[in-house]
Amino acid sequence: MLSRRLFIAAAPLSLIAAPGLLRAQSVFRTFPFALGIASGDPSPDGFVIWTRLAPDPLEQHGGMAMSPMPVEWEVASDDRFATIVAKGEAIARPEMAHAVHVEVAGLQPNRPYWYRFTAGGERSFMGRARTLPLAGAAMDRLKFGVVGCQNFEDGYFGAYKPSRARRARFCIPLWRLYLRISR
Repeated sequence: MLSRRLFIAAAPLSLIAAPGLLRAQSVFRTFPFALGIASGDPSPDGFVIWTRLAPDPLEQHGGMAMSPMPVEWEVASDDRFATIVAKGEAIARPEMAHAVHVEVAGLQPNRPYWYRFTAGGERSFMGRARTLPLAGAAMDRLKFGVVGCQNFEDGYFGAYKPSRARRARFCIPLWRLYLRISR
């Protein structure tokens, strides 16, 4: 029989054990979205979302087993994911370094959307993408952010925060352009 005294004494222990129990639900040793998530290639009705499963990015195969892994994705019209407008499942294949590339379509033009991924019981953080306006649509203004070459090994990609603070609708990384021209 469970007494009130035993219940009160055991309750704090359950709070200590809860994170371990929740972690046991995952198939990964650490967070599988360590390399982040990204979006790009916008069009008036969609964009591309991307991630790579790599719980240990510096380990062989990113710390992943050499087997396919299903990855669910969701796109919402609000940052709370109350209204899911697109969702699906993609397979992260070892021959593609467990990367997932999803071409989302069927969205409304010229508006923001939020997206996320789920794999093996782990959910990525939320990303934000925007569709392009329709061709020929009247625009009162449009801000672009331009960022230069940044070295991931040296730390955080700090140029994106000022672009966001200035409410740039689109961000252009020039390092890709530079690498293509220099080859």
